[in-house]
Amino acid sequence: MSLPYHLRPGTDLMSKQVIQDQEVINIITHHLTNTKNDYISSNNEWADGTRSDVVLEPKSNVLNLPPIIVEIQHRVSEDFIKRTIGYSLQAFKRYECGPVVLIICTSSLSTSLKDDCTVSKRAACFEIPCRFWAQECLIVCKESIQTDDTTTPLDPFVALGLFLSHGAQSLVGTPNSDDMTMKQLFKLAMDYYDSLLGSERHLIETLNEALEAQSQ
Repeated sequence: MSLPYHLRPGTDLMSKQVIQDQEVINIITHHLTNTKNDYISSNNEWADGTRSDVVLEPKSNVLNLPPIIVEIQHRVSEDFIKRTIGYSLQAFKRYECGPVVLIICTSSLSTSLKDDCTVSKRAACFEIPCRFWAQECLIVCKESIQTDDTTTPLDPFVALGLFLSHGAQSLVGTPNSDDMTMKQLFKLAMDYYDSLLGSERHLIETLNEALEAQSQ
């Protein structure tokens, strides 16, 4: 079974759904803050009315952990980074702590932005300067995932990066499709798609019942 093109991995709706699963949250937080089960998905609307894609916040202030902003973007450009800086400043106002920003690029980086990217110490990531607005700003894209990172079994974070950046509509077309994490990610996507189909079927059944009742 395949996902429809508009719900393939890397699209806005599907990416947000997958990322907010607790197991996927743990994949992200383990890679960025070396923690598991210490974050939850939080309100993604900021005080100024703007919205991030996903905001992960620590379950408790005593953990002394930064908020994490996750952005899924088709093309990452200077204008997009400017918007992201705005989100980061809003996060600082809310949490009184600079965030870690994770940008998942599903297509390409602008040429000038590439010049500012350096290879991060964190596997599968580029980083860009962010001294005055975030603790870290990391970018995951096809180019940041090195060949050495793609040996099976994959690091779970690398699997997530491949899953979202390649946009395959079926597991067969997914890189490293025999990898356990990749299978789990694709199952999450398929489960969400099945839930949408179930909602549509329920709506159709309800409408049919209403029409039948009117005709009697």
